[in-house]
Amino acid sequence: MRLCMHKLFITLAGIFGASGVALGAYASHGHVFADEAARASMQMAVQYQMLHAAVLLALGIWARGAGRNMPLILSGLFFTLGILVFSGFIYLRTLGVTESMRGLVPYGGVSLMLGWLCAAGAAWRREGLV
Repeated sequence: MRLCMHKLFITLAGIFGASGVALGAYASHGHVFADEAARASMQMAVQYQMLHAAVLLALGIWARGAGRNMPLILSGLFFTLGILVFSGFIYLRTLGVTESMRGLVPYGGVSLMLGWLCAAGAAWRREGLV
């Protein structure tokens, strides 16, 4: 069975979008934060997750008709990694689960930036090249 990247990206977009809505609602209505800075961090993580979930959806639609476009595939993988690391570790920190992985958050941000750069590169990919 061959993995279709466009299906993977669209599926991940749905999962990240739904979980982003749930986490945003929990942050706004269910969780009591230690301070306002923690609430602001959580809201920022939700915003980044939701934005990049929408981008993954767009990449999935783009990938459906793009054929084999390695920069496009890398873009989706970097966005996925960035959401998991950047937003994920902020969630863990603000919800009081762990503080030990705080230093990894910037790597998630770098992954998101690489995703944007790969998307830009995918737009310039010549037909017939990988």
